Amino acid sequence: MKIKEMVGKKFGRLKVVELLKVGDRGAEWKCICDCGIVSAKNGYDLRSGTSRSCWCLCRELSSKREKTHGMTKTRFYKCWDGIRERCKNKNSKDYKKYGGRGIKCLWKSFEEFKKDMYHSYLIHFKKHGPKQTSLDRIDVNGHYSKENCQWATQKMQQNNTRVNHLFSFRGKTKTLTEWSRTSLAKKNKLGKELILYRINAGWPEKEILTTMVFSKRHKKL
Repeated sequence: MKIKEMVGKKFGRLKVVELLKVGDRGAEWKCICDCGIVSAKNGYDLRSGTSRSCWCLCRELSSKREKTHGMTKTRFYKCWDGIRERCKNKNSKDYKKYGGRGIKCLWKSFEEFKKDMYHSYLIHFKKHGPKQTSLDRIDVNGHYSKENCQWATQKMQQNNTRVNHLFSFRGKTKTLTEWSRTSLAKKNKLGKELILYRINAGWPEKEILTTMVFSKRHKKL
């Protein structure tokens, strides 16, 4: 792999000091921020503008936004902050499950998130209360966006997790949602709920996706 020389160059507030290592995602560089913090940054992230500071810039911008909307201490804002942590902060304990898997937050700002989700949040909050109001991704492998998010109770989230748990068939592993979208499942008229039912009922693995649904009986192909 040909590595572009970057020592001495500056990207935003970050100045590249030395090459640390070369991995699957390319080169990783030791950088020093204008604020004095030393951190490791991916070369592509630096060149593309994704990494511009040691996170001090994000904190400053966040602080400015917080002063304008006055919702910093609310549950709604903490939900937004949690999304960003899981998707963007590699030091977060949950990053591997979210950002590390390619899951992104498609809202560019808290204002966008509030515009799309605050009204439905208030309705759900009033009906179910704070402990039963949390943000749920409809497709657990999808991004955080208006189209893929809903406010849910704990029971709804648990059901969604069960429907999207992993299932292996013919050497491939997918979630039930992904299996239900395959040509085989569509041919046999199988939705994710029925696939889950067959798994819980103890059907042989080879028959779960290859048995067609009829109104009164199942016909094995």
